Amino acid sequence: MVHTSDMNYRELGYRLDKFDEEGAKLIRSTRIRVARNIAGYPLGPGLSREQRLEIEQKIIEACNKFDGDLAGKYYSLATMSEADR
Repeated sequence: MVHTSDMNYRELGYRLDKFDEEGAKLIRSTRIRVARNIAGYPLGPGLSREQRLEIEQKIIEACNKFDGDLAGKYYSLATMSEADR
């Protein structure tokens, strides 16, 4: 059996835009964690610094293509200010 992922957020069983005003105030930010292997690169512990920087650039490029409800700002852990943390 092959598992097929459905990455369409619109197919979730709930709607983010249906929060009441009080519930919406509870959400200040969200974060996306990338934890899978990327083709051509070893898993995290086996990466060199150069490979980590290459992967970060690929992730930035992918995130910059998000639009609408998925659009946002990418914060690099290496350069994030204390205020943003």
